[in-house]
Amino acid sequence: MILPGFFTNLKAIGYRQSWMCIVLAIQCVAVVFEGISIGAILPILQFVEKGGEIETLLQGSPLWEYLVVAAKTMGVPLSLPTLLTGAFVLIVCRQCFIYLREVFSSWIQLEVIRNGRNRAFDGFMHAELSYNDGMQAGCFVNELTTELPELESSELPHAA
Repeated sequence: MILPGFFTNLKAIGYRQSWMCIVLAIQCVAVVFEGISIGAILPILQFVEKGGEIETLLQGSPLWEYLVVAAKTMGVPLSLPTLLTGAFVLIVCRQCFIYLREVFSSWIQLEVIRNGRNRAFDGFMHAELSYNDGMQAGCFVNELTTELPELESSELPHAA
């Protein structure tokens, strides 16, 4: 029952479910690229171990058949620099998705804080005059600038 309560709390402080789904999707794509890039190390090691002999590698693993077809399709030679470049590109793709996730998570956090401040200020402006007179100005400013961001970011390490 932790997960439903978690999403209820997120919704209560202003997170949208679509935001969390987007963050999760970006993270899943990054994980896929990470898995593929780690898996790309095996052909590199096999290529070095066999001394670059493609015929020997073709007999040892069906993976090499796919690599040879892919290299011919792209019109690049199947060599150590090509394999290293491919692994590097996969790692860079993973890093791009992680960067995108971090930027989007930061935007979400700032958007939630902005919406919370707007709701708090709107509530303060529509409150009874006696409530406004009884509240010290410094306390209200402290609530908006210090306490509110801390409350809303307290969920972020778990959410994004």
